[in-house]
Amino acid sequence: MVEKNHVLVIEDDLDACELLAEYLDFEGFKVDTASSGVEGLNFLEKNQPDIVLLDIMMPQMNGLDVLKHIRIDSDVPVLMLTAKHEDMTKVMGFELGADDYLTKPYNPVELSARIKAILRRTSKAVTKSNAHLANLELIQARREVKVDGETVSLTATEYDLLEYLLFRPAQVVSKEELFQNVIGRKYESYDRTLDMHVSNLRKKIDAANVKLATCRGVGYELIELKNV
Repeated sequence: MVEKNHVLVIEDDLDACELLAEYLDFEGFKVDTASSGVEGLNFLEKNQPDIVLLDIMMPQMNGLDVLKHIRIDSDVPVLMLTAKHEDMTKVMGFELGADDYLTKPYNPVELSARIKAILRRTSKAVTKSNAHLANLELIQARREVKVDGETVSLTATEYDLLEYLLFRPAQVVSKEELFQNVIGRKYESYDRTLDMHVSNLRKKIDAANVKLATCRGVGYELIELKNV
């Protein structure tokens, strides 16, 4: 019997949470729910879901504060559920380590597709391959990245982005290709999701002798810096 992917929904709107849980259960997921940020964090202390759906606008402890706590010691994928007007909140969420977002009101079919896309990336068959570029090392078997032998903490999406580029050094990879193979959906010119992940990844590998370069209007490439 195939084990179901485990989803934790942190949402304070009980009616919305119940409907979402019912839909995801119908789609074949194992679902647990938490009606507050504190409840969600308590659940995560004892359990390891495959993905977290996190509502941003919650009383007492909002979704951004919950995300800060999650990222202290976990790289579990987090998909934010945001209101349409919360553009700056989305930016802050990415900076704190969110993997993706979906704007309310959302189509549950799209939500399910986003979840499955994230899980496909983070549940790849384990391989034995490593990749190096300058003092940057990626260990696929452990989904681990090191700079000068020191482990760098990356979110699931940041890791997938670096992995994709690292196996294509000095090659410009288009945004369309990265959206399709890393983000898991079609590229739209207004979507800043990839740009935010690139920005965060640059900060985290700053000590590496590599440059995550922008080819304006095309995409990104990973280049080894010489004479450093």
